Amino acid sequence: VGSDQVWRPRYSPHLPDYFIGFPSQLPRISYAASFGVNDFDVPAERLPQYAQWLRQFTAVSVREASAVELCARLLQRDDVQWVLDPTLLLEVDAYRKLLRPQSEQGEPQSPYIASYVLDPHAAVQSIAAQLAARAELPVQTLLPSGEQRLPSVSAWLQGIAEAEYVVTDSFHGCVFALLFQKKFIAIGNSERGLDRFTTLLTLFSQQHRLISVSNANDCDTIYQNLQQDIDWDAIELTRAHHKQQSLAFLQGALQQLEPAA
Repeated sequence: VGSDQVWRPRYSPHLPDYFIGFPSQLPRISYAASFGVNDFDVPAERLPQYAQWLRQFTAVSVREASAVELCARLLQRDDVQWVLDPTLLLEVDAYRKLLRPQSEQGEPQSPYIASYVLDPHAAVQSIAAQLAARAELPVQTLLPSGEQRLPSVSAWLQGIAEAEYVVTDSFHGCVFALLFQKKFIAIGNSERGLDRFTTLLTLFSQQHRLISVSNANDCDTIYQNLQQDIDWDAIELTRAHHKQQSLAFLQGALQQLEPAA
């Protein structure tokens, strides 16, 4: 089981399935299973059932740091490990292979700010425009509205990989800005959950890049944070270290399933 907010009722209407709450003799492992927030929004009378299902897992890992304590407090599982989101287990070259070759792109694109914004909040949508005016760069929107077609995975990755800056309210928008080594601003909304952002940005010492919707009009501070240099060597060392630990969890969990000689 894993990963992206699969244990959040709001996004998983068939939540018991993500706890393997159906008859099965198969072994169970979670990799980076995510609540998305620091709570488990199910009726209190249902918690014992979810705790019972979770006890049947051979090994449990979660994506948010807060979820380790949440599992212990609400689901009586105190051996849960924190691991990297699976997108961070791949080297960036694996994603670059999905981009269009330079020979197929025609003329090099002028610098731009990539905007990947999921929340229609007016203040959020205006941030990219304000920063673009300050940086004197155009905005390229990676999530079209209305009847426009969604970009392919390759086109979406290309939009981040070739951007000068990235403005996003998406967890994975932040992930790929880090992987492609782009300066970025993360817009957090407490109603949608901040824990996945704080875990990721704290891990890479980029907490100052997270702004709230309530501070969306402070363009001066936002632009200063956007412009701050990033020690990409330190980012990569941190990712590589936690990648090793995360893979060790997964390999150890799988080894527990092997029959005794």
